[in-house]
Amino acid sequence: MEEKEQIQQHEKQEEKNKNRKGWGILILLFLVVAISIGYAALSSNLNIGGSSKIKGQTWDVHFENISTPTKVGYCTDNGTGEFPAKINELTTTPSDKKDDQNISFSIGMKQPADKYTFTVQVKNSGTIDANVKLNVTQLTTPASNYLNWSVTGISTSSQGELLTAGSSKTVTVVVEYKSTVTQLPTSDITATLAATINATQA
Repeated sequence: MEEKEQIQQHEKQEEKNKNRKGWGILILLFLVVAISIGYAALSSNLNIGGSSKIKGQTWDVHFENISTPTKVGYCTDNGTGEFPAKINELTTTPSDKKDDQNISFSIGMKQPADKYTFTVQVKNSGTIDANVKLNVTQLTTPASNYLNWSVTGISTSSQGELLTAGSSKTVTVVVEYKSTVTQLPTSDITATLAATINATQA
């Protein structure tokens, strides 16, 4: 009887040991799985991708669409050495290209109230906004005693004004023999007329 009990106890003990081994294996498998997941997390890749385009920009401020000059009185631009206002031609080929940042003209005036007028557009054909400022060189004597000289349409202030990309402004140029002159000059007077439009990136 005693021996039987010992055998039964021994069998129970062996079964407990088997159960413990089984749990031990399950725990080990769980650890392997956990380690495997941890390793996968450590080896993950994080990717950032994209593209960038730098857009090309153009700077192009010039004169265009010059009008046919209006002449009043005995004002002429077709005599010897005289010619109408024009956007200058380039001296290089092709010959039909314009030097579109320069305008020249030569006129003759004979008596008070003679007047010469033309308009031209200042065009910003580029993609960059411009700040434009007009500077008109004033006449000196003796020419200033006889002539009025003006260029209008763009600000003459030190700040200038904005000429946005694609837009234009119309400039009016006037040369006038003063109607108030009572005594005419006894010899020819040559007057140099000059104006500059300064354009800078806004």
